[in-house]
Amino acid sequence: TVQISLPPAFGPFVFYGQSYNQISVCSNGWIAPGNTTVNTWSNTALPNTGMPPLLAVNWDDLYPPTGGGVWYYHDAANHRFIVEWDSVHYYSPRDAWDKFQVILYDTTRSDGDCEFLFQYLTANNYTSNTVGEQDPTLTRYIQVLYNGSYHRGAAALAPGRAILFTPEGPQTGVMEPASSTGGLSRLELSVVPSPVRGRARLAWQLPAGGRVRLTVYDASGRLVRTILSGELAAGRYQAYWDLTDEQGRRVANGLYLCRLETADHSVTTRAVLLH
Repeated sequence: TVQISLPPAFGPFVFYGQSYNQISVCSNGWIAPGNTTVNTWSNTALPNTGMPPLLAVNWDDLYPPTGGGVWYYHDAANHRFIVEWDSVHYYSPRDAWDKFQVILYDTTRSDGDCEFLFQYLTANNYTSNTVGEQDPTLTRYIQVLYNGSYHRGAAALAPGRAILFTPEGPQTGVMEPASSTGGLSRLELSVVPSPVRGRARLAWQLPAGGRVRLTVYDASGRLVRTILSGELAAGRYQAYWDLTDEQGRRVANGLYLCRLETADHSVTTRAVLLH
């Protein structure tokens, strides 16, 4: 297990309300916020009070001398710190290997705890491992997978699959109609907060039901993201935009135009992004 100081430009990694300027990376497929010399290779179910706060990407008995090794990289332009186990083999069976990453995002993506992402390029031997995380008190946890048993809400790991851990609510397409639609006389759309940093909340009202399209354009008029396209009843609604484009890429700072269209009317409002 190797201790790594996070670059000052990345800032602290905020995990369950605690700020860390250092992470500890274990060859056995996990990292710990803060400083630890624990290097446990035998995975267990979570929570485990004998372990530190934990981000278990693929906690298993791994053997980095065979394979491409374990690497880290600060991607400053995209506000993320990446740790990769590059085609690292298992201790047993030694001919089996997997390639996977954990990506830590800095505080520009969230107003509270930092987001982090597990992603898997291969899925050759995820049969006797633990995937999940546990907090610094070792009492709160999310267990995605343990020894072949998945949480009922989890999809099986597969090549190209990723798992995002975030303190934010659902990012797009979440509508909350009001219990009453009385008094809605016109089409309205608003975006908060202003300026937008972590994510944007788009709230709108429909005086009449019908087909609705909610989209985001950049200042040049290029379509950036379609948030919603479908039928809605009259009422008040809201959705969240996670500041990514149609390909899931984080968009740049600047001015964006949010447009709400129905069969008869449209309304546009501005959103200024400052990551």
